[in-house]
Amino acid sequence: MRTFEPGESAALREIWEGRIWSARPVTVVEDAEEQITLFIPAGAHWMAPFRNGKRLKIQEAEYELIEQPYKAHVLSFAWPANSAAVLLLYGSDWSP
Repeated sequence: MRTFEPGESAALREIWEGRIWSARPVTVVEDAEEQITLFIPAGAHWMAPFRNGKRLKIQEAEYELIEQPYKAHVLSFAWPANSAAVLLLYGSDWSP
């Protein structure tokens, strides 16, 4: 499997039932065997799932992807063997 160097850009996609559920631009902080750390700056644009003008947080069969700006800085910590991640969020002014 390909690994990324710190500072490289990548696309983080969530797939649900064979379709892209969301897509986010990330900067790789660390891509190690035991942990992956990614950064998304406030203001970055991502593709979010919507239906009938509302952003979906739970998967539905019908949705469309709409570009949205991130309102916070996000540092994401993930572990390859786990299906969840831990997110550290800071306001756009870097307040906790």
